[in-house]
Parts: sequence; C-alpha cells; structure tokens
Amino acid sequence: MRAWYEVIKPRADILSGELDEAIFAANLADVLHGRAPLEYGDPARFFQQTYPTQGLVNLLAAVAKRLAQGTGDSVIQLQTPFGGGKTHALISLYHLFRHGRQFPDAVLVRQTVERAGLDALPEVRIACFVGEDADPIRGKTPWGALAEQLGVYPLVEEHDRRRRAPGRDLVLQMLGEQPTLILLDELAVYLVAAKDFQDQVLAFCQQLTEAVSVSPRAALVATLPSSAPYGEEGERALRQLEQIFGRVQALYTPVEGDEFFRVLRQRLMQEVIDPTELNRVVDAFFELYKRADVPEEARQDAYRERMRLAYPFHPLVIDTLNRRWSTFSSFQRTRGVLKFLASALRDLYERQVNTPLILPAHLNLEYASIRQELLRHIGNPYAGVISQDIAGAGANAVQIDQQLGAEYAPMRIASGLATAIFFGSFSAGEQVGVTEPELRLAVLRPNLPPAVIGDALHKLTQKLWYLHSESGLYAFRLTPNLNKVLLEKEEQVRAHDLAQRVRDEVQARIGRESLTPLAFPNNSGDIPDTKELKLIVLAPEHLFGRSETEAFVGELLTRAGDKPRVYRATCFVLAPDANELEQLQRRVKQLLALEAIQRDQKLLQSLSDEDKHTVSGRISEIRNALPQLALSAYRHLALWRENAVQWFNLGIPTAGRQETLTSRVVNFLRKEDMLVSRVSPQLVRDKAVGADTDKPLAEVVDAFYKYPSLPIVESPRVVLDAIQRGVQEGLFAVQIGERVYFKEPVSLSESEYGATVRTDYTPPAAQPSDQTAPATDEATPTPSRVIENGVELLPPPATPASAPTPAPSYRRYALRARFSTDKFSEVYSSVIKPIVETGRSFTFTLEFEVDGELPKQVVDMRVSESARQLGQVEREEKA
Repeated sequence: MRAWYEVIKPRADILSGELDEAIFAANLADVLHGRAPLEYGDPARFFQQTYPTQGLVNLLAAVAKRLAQGTGDSVIQLQTPFGGGKTHALISLYHLFRHGRQFPDAVLVRQTVERAGLDALPEVRIACFVGEDADPIRGKTPWGALAEQLGVYPLVEEHDRRRRAPGRDLVLQMLGEQPTLILLDELAVYLVAAKDFQDQVLAFCQQLTEAVSVSPRAALVATLPSSAPYGEEGERALRQLEQIFGRVQALYTPVEGDEFFRVLRQRLMQEVIDPTELNRVVDAFFELYKRADVPEEARQDAYRERMRLAYPFHPLVIDTLNRRWSTFSSFQRTRGVLKFLASALRDLYERQVNTPLILPAHLNLEYASIRQELLRHIGNPYAGVISQDIAGAGANAVQIDQQLGAEYAPMRIASGLATAIFFGSFSAGEQVGVTEPELRLAVLRPNLPPAVIGDALHKLTQKLWYLHSESGLYAFRLTPNLNKVLLEKEEQVRAHDLAQRVRDEVQARIGRESLTPLAFPNNSGDIPDTKELKLIVLAPEHLFGRSETEAFVGELLTRAGDKPRVYRATCFVLAPDANELEQLQRRVKQLLALEAIQRDQKLLQSLSDEDKHTVSGRISEIRNALPQLALSAYRHLALWRENAVQWFNLGIPTAGRQETLTSRVVNFLRKEDMLVSRVSPQLVRDKAVGADTDKPLAEVVDAFYKYPSLPIVESPRVVLDAIQRGVQEGLFAVQIGERVYFKEPVSLSESEYGATVRTDYTPPAAQPSDQTAPATDEATPTPSRVIENGVELLPPPATPASAPTPAPSYRRYALRARFSTDKFSEVYSSVIKPIVETGRSFTFTLEFEVDGELPKQVVDMRVSESARQLGQVEREEKA
C-alpha cells in the first residue's frame, strides 16, 4: 500500500511550514475589526474553506427564514464544548448576512438559501458583542455596543454611560422593524469581569431575549460554553445566563457526529489524489480488524465509512482528541484538534513516515509542537515521563524496540504502543486509560503480527517506570510504578548477598548422578586424588574463556595440592558462561529485590492490589526460571586430554526437562562415548596391559582412571568384566596365586587385585590319551535303563518314520557387494535380515575407506572402540 502522502497531501501552508496558528483561533471580534487572518476575514476565502455541515446549514437556514419571513426560532443558543465550532458558526452567520448576497454561488450560501426555501438572502442589519473583546470599565456596555452598530446609539447613550440596562421599550426601538441579527459571544466571560454591574448585564439579556421573541424580523444567536470559565464565579455566571436563555432558546449544534471528519479534511488537506488507493487502504485495515481482537465498534461496517471520512488519520486519533482531550477546559475542541493535527501532519510529512494510515502510534512526542500542546493541558512534569519511558534516544520503550530485532525495530512497535497509551491516558472526565483491544487498534497494521504487539506490551509493563496497569486499563501517571520501586530495591541489594544467593542457586542444581559433586574449590588441594569420578563446579568468578580460569582448571586437573594428580581421568570441571551467568545474576537480583518488597509491610501497603499480585507472580516466575538459568550458565565442561585442557559445550538445556548439572554432564559424556559402561578385551590388552607382558590386575584397572587416553569407565566393574571376557576368549590369561585361567570362565572382583593379567601366557601342549576309542561313522546313543519293581524294562523298538522331503537349500553362501552409504537401512532389511531370520549363525566382514577429514575423537572413541567391543578387528589404518 502507498504512503498516505502519496494519496492525499496537506495544505501548502502546512507543508511549507508557513502555517499561521492564528487561523485556528477563530475570533468574531477580529473579523469585525478587520484584523482576522484571511481564512476568516475574507468572505470569499471563508466560504471556500468552510465545509457545509448539516448542523451549520440548518442553523443558517433557520436564521434566514426568521429574518426573511418572521417564522421559526427567534433566540438560538449554540452550546458545545470549548472550540466546538460555536465561534466559527457565528462568523458564518456574520459573513452570510453581511456578504452572502455578493457570493450567491458559494456552496454555503447556495445550500442555506435552498434549505430555507428562499429565492435570495434578505438584507439584514447585524450587531455583534464579544465578551472577551469588551472592556467592562472603559468600553461600551453590551447595549451600548449593539446600539452603536445598529445606528441608534443615542437611544441608550445615557444608559451606557451610567451602566444601567435599558428597558424593554428601548430595546424594541433598538431592534426596529428591519431584519436584524444580534450575535453574542462569550457573555459568561464578560459577566465575570463586569462585577460592578453584573446584575444590569443580566437584566439586559432578559430584556433582549424577550424583545427579540416579539420582533418578527429579529433573531438572536448566543454562545454559551459547556463548562464555566474562571472557577466558581464563572460557574455562577453561566448558570444565570442559562436560566435566561433557557426560557426561550432553541439549541443548535453546528457540527454533529462524523461531519467533524469532513471539517478537518476541508481545513487541513488538499484534494484526494487517488481515491481508489484510499479505499484500498481502508478495506485492508478493515479486513484486518475483522480477524483481530479489537473493539467491537471497529468491526462494524459503519467503522469502515468512518475510516474513509477520517483519512489520512485513523478515527481513533480524532476520537481520542474529541472524547478525552477536549474535556480539558484549556483544550478548545475544533481549533485544538485542528492545531494538533496540523502539527502531526507537518512532522510526519517532513520525516516521510511511510505508513498508509496515520495511527495514534505514529504521533511523535519528540516533536515540540505536539509535545507542548499535550503538556499544556496536563502539566510539564509529564515531560520527564515522556523522556524516561516513551520518546527520545534513551527512553525505555525505544530500548525495547531495539531488542525486538532487525525485522521489527524499524516499526517502532514498543514506542508506538507507549505513545498510544500516553495519548489515551488523560481526560478531565472519568475515562482514563486504554484497554488492550484499543491498543491493538492504535498500533495494528498489515504485515505486523498481533503476537509481536502482545510481546512488546508485556515488555513495556516489565521495563517502563511510569506505566500503570489496573483493571485492564493501561495509563501513564506521575507516580513511579512497581518497576521503578523494584529498580530502587535492586540498587540496595548488597554484592555479598547477591553472590551468596547465586552460589546457593547453583549448588542446589548440582545433583549427584554417577559423579561426586565438589562445588567452588579454592585450590587443587580441595579435590581428593581418588578413583572416584568427580564433578568440579567452579565458583561464579571463574568465567569460561578467561586466561586465569584456564590456568586454574589446568591446575585442578593436574595437581592435587603440592603433588601431581594421579587420577586425572576422574575429574570433570564445569565453568560458567559469562553471558548466561549475567542473566542468572540479574534474575537473582530481581528476586532479592522482590522479596525485600514483600517483607517491607509499609511499602507493600502503598501498592495497589494488582501490584501486590504482580510481586507474588514475579517471585514465582523467577523461582521457576532459576533452575534453567543455572543449567544454562554452567555449560562449559573441561577434561584433561592429550596433555591439555579440552573444553566441550553442553549446549542449552531442554526447557521443562528435570535435570541437574551432574546428569547433564553424564548424559553428554555417554552420548559422546567418553563415559562408557563396556570396553572390549582387545582394548584392555592393547592399551592397558601391552603385548607379551604381565601386569597386576589393580594396575590394569587403575590405568583407566589415570590415563585420559583411555575411555572413562563408569566403575571398575566395567574393566573387570572386559578382563573376564578376554580370558574366556583366549586373548590373555589371569593368574590368581598358582592358578592360571585361560579360555575358561573366571570370576573377578575388586578384592582380587592381587591377581595378574598375562599377555605372555602360552598354554601347555595337549597330551595324547592312552586308549583310543574306535572310530565309528555315526555315534549311537545308549538307551537309558528303566528299572521298575526290580525289573529292567527295555524300551520299545523305534518305529521308523518317513522323513519329509527337504526344501531346496544351499550348503554354502557367500556375498561380496558394494553399497553406497544412503542404502544402509535397505541393505540391512533386504540383505542381512532375511538370513538372520533363518536362524543360521554367520559372520560378516565390514570393510570401508573414508577419504577426507574425520575428527580423531569420533574415530578413536566411537568407531574404533565400538568395533573392538562388538567384533574382532583384523585391520585398521589411520592416517
């Protein structure tokens, strides 16, 4: 989809930066005195730029009928929020009846005449009084000012000078019989200022409304604010005026419902360049909303039309200004919205923000005009909230954006969410805060997964200092949230307490499976030099990759205090990963801070119920996460191999699996065939004993614990079992005392370490027998004798049975063939398995050559050793 500025462009003065903000401050007095901007002062330009809303045309037509025909409402009150189009409506009335006859083709003029059912506008006398512009001390009174404009000032000159309201007869004479229009604006403001003759002003208003009511060719249009200016005095003045005008008034609203969108586009934008693309953008967003968890209103067909009318802004931007910010008495509705949106347009256009629709998330709180306009209503202290949490290089939300990765960082999801929350956090009424569905509406756009929004929102709640969430509503406040309190508590955590808690957490995860754990040794003397398999867990300060850690581990594996270590193959060392340990330390620090909050009853009482629940929830969450973090941190395993320290990475543990450091090490060693539960007799003969020699049994067993070149055996029993098999297979002999065992079963135990393993044993030659039994072609079994009651019973003669005809068979079968490695499974299932299923025993020869680099450990410890354990290796070449 194309960017909004390629579909519709802002007005030229907005794009050029020459926009005079005075055009948003409509003032009837400035129009009267000729000092208003051209947009208001020049009638032709005013008619051109004023959008003829239904409410405005109805108002103008009603007044026109009253002045031309004497029918309809005589006294009309415009009561809308500050800036809600009242003054603009008064200026429309002024220009229409002062200059409208000169511009009969203007849309506003033509529609008014048609709606009123007139042929043309009547000639009208106009008199205006603007309370904000009048001076109650040196200026004329309302009756004096009106009479002067109507050309009858001598009638009330004395009343004006003495600040006394004229009677009804004089007011009727002021109005006369010609069509006369009286416009009153900001009377409440004037009434507060005119303290000395306030009762006279009220009396005049009473006389004026009654006189206009009985004058068939007169009309009075007055504006009253929806809320009172200037505190209690303003409130009292407004109530008094409402009592007077309420008796005879008719209420008109110049701008109703979604017409406000059309007014904004008329005032801010040029003509739509590409209506087709506009519809395509709206339809794409609307289809997205139908599948997303957004407010129900946004999924209704009427919302699609609202999006078209509000374009290039999302309706939520304008609704938030209208429904929330306009509740502040300092925020004048129409002019305030126009000013704010004009600033947003200029910023977004200058930065060429490539978005098809302007969402609340796109508002730039770093832009001075936008920032200051909002702060003007809520107070400058919130500038610190914006800088700390939302906008600016170091803001927390910006940091979260950077953590979301290269794909999503440019979308400013986190800072957009924070901006949308801030935008919806304020109101002079009861509606404060934003729901999660509203936030999705404020941020969601095509190609942005909703799950990313949820993830970013969760991160905001975890990191921001002034964001509060309560009863499903997100809002910014000046009071620090739990994150800030937690940060302060974290800063109070002592380094010693943190270090000790980290050690405790690690020690709790060590376990004892098959290895004896030894935690946090200070020197090699802390590690006993025994055949027992040991897991040595380094203290957190011994980080993997540091030269001092390498030296310390080397000392542990080769020294036992001041002596060389004998059983070097029995030691396994775990060192922490710097990055993973930092994560563990950070979470432990958070846990200590949360536990401190939970113990601080005074602080706890100051927290909301939701924050208390959050404290408990985070404590549980961290406690559940610590085992995984500890296992992840201690994942670098060191062994002594080939006269050097060799390191292995255990990898990240599987989430949810119940493991310990010991079990992870044991499982890793078994998987890599470094820790074995079976060795071949050939390996014992070739590596632990040697050819044509003899060695004490104890020395042979000890070799597997002394020399890292041999496999690590889980227990001495593994070696003893291999020796027993070797004796029975005739690979070597075992001598226990005078008795030599060779090619026969022998039972060995660790208590028989006085025995000797002999590879130099030659069995004595076999002696010939004195009597040789006569050879027979076939052995004849001797029938067994059965004696019953002293009588030997002879077995019955055998009944010859006819032998079945044997199936055709081969007496011998041999096969030599070549197969590729991708056929292994098929070779077994189709070639070898059928012969296995016949029940015949057979041997097969495995022969292969591999060109290219192969890891030495894979060949020696896995392939070669497995081959020796499973069969008889006749030839093996390594290069």
